[in-house]
Amino acid sequence: MRKALRLTVIVVLLAVLAVTVYAATTTVVSDFVADDSTVEMSGHTLRVKDRGIPAAKIALDGVDPNNIHADIAGTGLVQSGVGQLDVNVDDSTIEVNTDTLRVKDRGIPAAKIALDGVDPNNIHADVAGTGLVQSGVGQLDVNVDDSTLEVATNTVQLKDDGTTIAKLAAAVEDLLPNVSVTAGAESGDTRVITFQVRDGANNNLAERLVLRAWIATGDYGAPSATSNSVNTVQATTIQVVTAGAHFFIGTDANGTASFNLSVSGDANRYIMSEIDGRVYSSGLVSFVDGSQ
Repeated sequence: MRKALRLTVIVVLLAVLAVTVYAATTTVVSDFVADDSTVEMSGHTLRVKDRGIPAAKIALDGVDPNNIHADIAGTGLVQSGVGQLDVNVDDSTIEVNTDTLRVKDRGIPAAKIALDGVDPNNIHADVAGTGLVQSGVGQLDVNVDDSTLEVATNTVQLKDDGTTIAKLAAAVEDLLPNVSVTAGAESGDTRVITFQVRDGANNNLAERLVLRAWIATGDYGAPSATSNSVNTVQATTIQVVTAGAHFFIGTDANGTASFNLSVSGDANRYIMSEIDGRVYSSGLVSFVDGSQ
């Protein structure tokens, strides 16, 4: 009887203890308050809330490449094989050098330069090639000699009176003949008068030409036959206008013609020649009576 009573008392005490422990446990959990933004209660489980961790709750340097999703790499970025985000360069105009983004050497083609994007300050002096020179403010100018060519009102042009015979083509020079008239030494009252046709550059003109020649007593004067005697030496007489004074003669293939001029007594003569309307003079030619 006594044993049964004791057993009953023990069972009752254990039941009271169990109720007490359960009540105590229930009271503790029910007293816990979650912020419901970063953590929450799900049933009897405390957990981090979905989308609950803001940036302020993440430790400094707490996100490593493995935490980065590929979708984070937006325009201009690409994710490497180890999760890092890299700037996605074309490696022709832009490159990454020692972890630094920069324009690539020789990387900017003409198409990347803005229209009118290069001003004189961008031009190196070496850009000025043959015929160009760089001005003090960086502009490129046409480099003219300012004797045959000039720049007038931003226009390159021939300079007035700047084109000399030396600048003409040989074919053009041949169209501008002149005549050299010389007198040889006097011998027995006679001198050999030589005509040499030359081109515009004063080179002997190797062509057959017709000259008009006359003898005068004054420079560029009218023909005068007084005391004159003329004998052709190296010329073809085309026409005699006035015997001993005025005639047309033809040169040989080298543009040369000559005749003997004899004058009696002491006298001064001038021998003229005309070609293409231009007249040339020998200058003063003196004769001395009885010269040997």
